[in-house]
Amino acid sequence: MKNRYLILASCFYFLLQSLSSQAQITIASGDLPAANDTFRVSIGQAFTGMDPALTGANYTWDYSQLTSASQTTDTFVSILSTGLYAFAFFGSSYALKSNTAPVNLGALTIDYQYDFFKKTSSSYVETGMGANLNGFPLPIVFNPKDTIYRLPLHYNNTGICSSAFAVTVPSLGYYGGHKTRIDTVDGWGTLTTPFGTFSALRIKSMISETDSIHIDTFNIGFNIPRPVVTEYKWLGNGQGMPILQINTNGAFVNQIIYLDSVHVSPLAVLPVKNEREDFALYPNPSSGNFFIRFNLDKNVDVSVEVLNLLGESIFSNHYKNRPPGENFLWIDLPGKNISAGTYLVKLKAGERNYQKQLVVAE
Repeated sequence: MKNRYLILASCFYFLLQSLSSQAQITIASGDLPAANDTFRVSIGQAFTGMDPALTGANYTWDYSQLTSASQTTDTFVSILSTGLYAFAFFGSSYALKSNTAPVNLGALTIDYQYDFFKKTSSSYVETGMGANLNGFPLPIVFNPKDTIYRLPLHYNNTGICSSAFAVTVPSLGYYGGHKTRIDTVDGWGTLTTPFGTFSALRIKSMISETDSIHIDTFNIGFNIPRPVVTEYKWLGNGQGMPILQINTNGAFVNQIIYLDSVHVSPLAVLPVKNEREDFALYPNPSSGNFFIRFNLDKNVDVSVEVLNLLGESIFSNHYKNRPPGENFLWIDLPGKNISAGTYLVKLKAGERNYQKQLVVAE
């Protein structure tokens, strides 16, 4: 009889252990980064059959087939170590050295240095960015702030947040942005990556962004909507950063980042750049005046040509030594050669060629 009780007790113990290992986790502030944390991450390559939308309760995600194209480190630093930015972000918890590509607005270049965050027991919030404007420090404070997580995170939690920023340069112009984030904690279970196997909570974020630009010289301004991005992030207890993050634009995967160990390989350790559309025209339709927005990996010469439906060139120009990052060109088509209709805008940037249709309205 005693042996029977021992067997039953052992079975009960292992049943509890099994149920415990499959229970959903909760993410709290202690599971997120702290000042002076450094994380090694790999920039991954998608594999055949990968579908980041798949999720659910007690789900098993197998991303063990991911391969690393390159690696980088994410470093969180104290507010006081950020120099002059510390005065604007004194109430924040820490800063992340930024991976955001520079924005070039003709005479203005905005080069991002830091992303600032505030962590409390109830939320994890991005409070703004520290940038250089033509080499001078420029704190960009979000108002309202971007609430990334509402803590603690549980399965089926939802939330929506709007954030914005604005940069005004007297006599030159204005550059601002507005972001809407819609979050759903849509899964929990077991995640496997090349780094290991983890109990994870999955959060899906639909992010819509619109840039606003005004150029005082031309007294013209308009909004530039960005493609909607879906972020899929898998979080684990005590991991700090997402164990895995996959960003998609529609059906296309444009970024994969996962926690990893150091790889001894010839692959370069490269910074992670926020993915943005390579070539866009705004506004479109237009009245004949419009912006071209494009991204560059390095300094190159750029040429622009606009053709009518007969293949005749009605505008062309050359721009020498455009800097890396996000660039904007203001195009003012000559009135005598322009009428309502459809045109082809061609851009050559180094060895890359782009083209899009432009509609000119009456």
